[in-house]
Amino acid sequence: MCGSVRLNTNFEAMLQGDMPAFASQRLVRFDEHVFHEKIIQVAHLENARIDLSLVAGTEHPDYYGSTWAELIGQPPGHDRCVLKRLNLNLQQLASSAEYYLSADKKEHWSFYLLDDQYFISSGNHRTVLGRFLLALNGLPTIVHGVSVTVLRRASAVQVQAPASASFRQRLMGMFS
Repeated sequence: MCGSVRLNTNFEAMLQGDMPAFASQRLVRFDEHVFHEKIIQVAHLENARIDLSLVAGTEHPDYYGSTWAELIGQPPGHDRCVLKRLNLNLQQLASSAEYYLSADKKEHWSFYLLDDQYFISSGNHRTVLGRFLLALNGLPTIVHGVSVTVLRRASAVQVQAPASASFRQRLMGMFS
């Protein structure tokens, strides 16, 4: 797949056109410790595949609250936090854009998954730049080889009739 797709990595030129619809969405704050007592199941997935369009936030205190566009310095002169070392990361992206298309395991790029939304644990630069790169090239915003920690919230405790109860009693208990 990597050899057959040529990616445009000239962000400056690509951003002269229309901004992707997601660019104005703000990344929300994620703090695993806030959910700690409400989590009942945790799974760790290595070499996972995720859709970057489902990323809703980050746990990085410098970046949550910013829009995707603000993180890449758009519009110029805004007062929100731009990704640190953005120019260096853009240079790296230009020389190795295929990284975002490969199925190879990506070190130090991880997410939390909670309620069908992803939150960046590590790899803020790659997530932001990757989403723009893929979207601006008209490609699905899917990346492979990342790590995901799956979190599940505890649901309300359901009271069930004892097994010795008749079928009718158990059925009625479901609706009471």
